[in-house]
Amino acid sequence: MDTDGGQHSSSSEATENLAWIRRYRESIDFSVARIPFSDSDQWVFHDNKSALCHASGKFYSVRGYKCESATRPAFYQPLIDQPEIGTQGFVVRRDGSGYELLVQARTEPGNIGAVQFGPTIQATFSNYTTVHGGKRPLFLDYFHEPQRFGVRVIIDTTQPELGSKFLRKWNRNLVIECPELSEFSDPMFKWIPLCTLARFMQSDHLVNNDARLVVGLLALEFGPSLFGHSGALLDRSISNSFKASSSKSFADTGDVRQWMNQTRSLDARNVQEVPLNQLPGWQISEDEIHHQDGLFFSVIQVKVRAGDREVADWDQPLIATEHRGNIVLFCKEEDGVLNFLFRAAPEMGTATGAELQPTICFDNEGDTEIPNAIARLLNDENHVDRLRFEASDEGGRFYQCISQFDVLRLEDSVDPQLPDDYCWLTLAQIRELVRSSDFVSDESRSILSLALAAVYANGHSSEPEIALNGVSFPTGDVRRGHECEP
Repeated sequence: MDTDGGQHSSSSEATENLAWIRRYRESIDFSVARIPFSDSDQWVFHDNKSALCHASGKFYSVRGYKCESATRPAFYQPLIDQPEIGTQGFVVRRDGSGYELLVQARTEPGNIGAVQFGPTIQATFSNYTTVHGGKRPLFLDYFHEPQRFGVRVIIDTTQPELGSKFLRKWNRNLVIECPELSEFSDPMFKWIPLCTLARFMQSDHLVNNDARLVVGLLALEFGPSLFGHSGALLDRSISNSFKASSSKSFADTGDVRQWMNQTRSLDARNVQEVPLNQLPGWQISEDEIHHQDGLFFSVIQVKVRAGDREVADWDQPLIATEHRGNIVLFCKEEDGVLNFLFRAAPEMGTATGAELQPTICFDNEGDTEIPNAIARLLNDENHVDRLRFEASDEGGRFYQCISQFDVLRLEDSVDPQLPDDYCWLTLAQIRELVRSSDFVSDESRSILSLALAAVYANGHSSEPEIALNGVSFPTGDVRRGHECEP
């Protein structure tokens, strides 16, 4: 893939793309309102509220689970059980100075602003097998049968979803180039330069989680080409990091895998289903499944009207929170190579045990444990640069669940004594681990995507001062029962 870094994003072009998403947002017939579970005509509690399931037995369900391990007390919470592999990806085309991505104006009930920039395709197995009785997603055959259409597959990898909320859930991530679609035009879709989308990722709640994750995989795969001409401060050490097979912690990626496998064997977790109505610490009311102390998250039921979706009217459960997640990734230059600090940690729903999480990863309010050596790194005198983002989880399962993402570059002189489950990795090592599918967590891929997109955009944009937050969307709060409409 020729990834010419000379692509530029003009202020007028960015403004026009923002105006497009605003016009689309204002044009659709959309509403979302909270309802009692008993008012749903599509979802039912099974066996005296032991599980919340779709009437078809498809899509997903909300079930209770108990997690036990040798390293921590038994832990109980609901998880989304969705034993399917979804498909998310971009169609790309080449222009004179780089690549353009076919983005979708994606409407989801849990999105802040209802509509965000999404990937070309974003569909669960139940969606594209039309369990809902509605339309089949566009472009599906191009992604699933590329040889039939002369499609060039640029990226094809299956990666895990959030292990803190899903039980062993995966998504297939693809980037394809298809000459047959290079002139495609539709009111719901728009061709946007990669650099412009990278700039939009720096603005709160414009680019959805699925799109961010695929852009991050693209940035990891072709980093040296994308960043080779950037004027950003970290450009040299980032380029070196993409080339460095050894890090401060490990001589090569094989050593990382061996360490991860050992970590997994020492902290094996046993996860067993427990009926929701017998889940310790959790309560079921007429319109909410929630923790008795207000911690973690709740499960609510919403009724949705979205005229641009495959089915216009439906209702579904969503996970909602009253707090913000806090995700921090430290990085440090070592002999001219940027290293990133990760923690090998399992989540309740991860399929293979420990994954590489960001240095600090609190997406549940009850998470409070930070080793002292890591907590001290948060002191301002220890870091020289900060990238900060606010972003939300995927709106098809989460209602306005927001996290703050911080990438902090440490002073060269800071050299913490790491706990056994932390390690330094280069971008080259991370890229190899991502190709293995089950090592790098959703949260890590999200924060890396935001960071790399910011460096790329700032290095290549001819108008970096554009006010990307100029698009305002109404954001009703169905957590408290208020209806959200355009």
